[in-house]
Amino acid sequence: MKTILVASIACLLMASCNHIENSDISEVMIVGTRHEPSNYFNSDSLLSFLRQTQPEVILVELESQHFTKDYKFNLKDFPDLLSTNENIAISQYDRESKVQLRPFDIEGRNEYYRRNHYFDKFNHIFTVIDSLHSTNLLSERSSKEWEIMKTSVDVYDPLIANSTLKEFNEETTLAYSHAKDDILYKTLISITRRELPELLSDAQLLLNFWNKRNKEMAKKIKQYSIEFKGKKIAVIMGQDHVYDIKNLLETEYNTQIAPFGLSFDNSRE
Repeated sequence: MKTILVASIACLLMASCNHIENSDISEVMIVGTRHEPSNYFNSDSLLSFLRQTQPEVILVELESQHFTKDYKFNLKDFPDLLSTNENIAISQYDRESKVQLRPFDIEGRNEYYRRNHYFDKFNHIFTVIDSLHSTNLLSERSSKEWEIMKTSVDVYDPLIANSTLKEFNEETTLAYSHAKDDILYKTLISITRRELPELLSDAQLLLNFWNKRNKEMAKKIKQYSIEFKGKKIAVIMGQDHVYDIKNLLETEYNTQIAPFGLSFDNSRE
């Protein structure tokens, strides 16, 4: 009888310790989204998801300058902030709950874009290569690479345009997204190195900053998971970032990622 009693007490103590230990672990859920409305996803879709999963902390794909000192959207300096699906939904959820918001994008992102003419460089490289391809001025190797890259984009875009929030975050969709981005950036580098060496440094700049952003965002997510120990954290980001950031969190930062909100209704209505 004494043996049974001792064993029972030991089990209770172990369960209690496990509960205390688990309560110190943040629940980090990565939520991949699209910034603009699509056929089966808009700000209401994300708001519904947030209401169902009820995160206590939301990490937003913005810089610190986009928030006030008390971590509200800085609409005074950035009046157009509430123009994306994510920010519209998060702002509404913030008004309804006691959620804490924090920025997690790399600091100086927008200034880097402006200073380095980031999107102009991307468009220029893409246009030049596409023009050479359409006029049969690329080598056979470069032409094949370009056709493969465009096929990956052409297949991916309608897939994501007709996906729900849940489908954005399925493993297959995330793998397709990662493959598409990987092929895109590496194709730009490969063809410029072979055919347009004067544009190679610009192509490398595009990939380098993409990787740098992902690494910095993963680092900040880890830091917030420590700061908000035991809290339920939703990390809202463009779907293209999810695969790389989850991989970084799990392999370099030893951060356990919670499953995507399983209770979410995958509705197309």
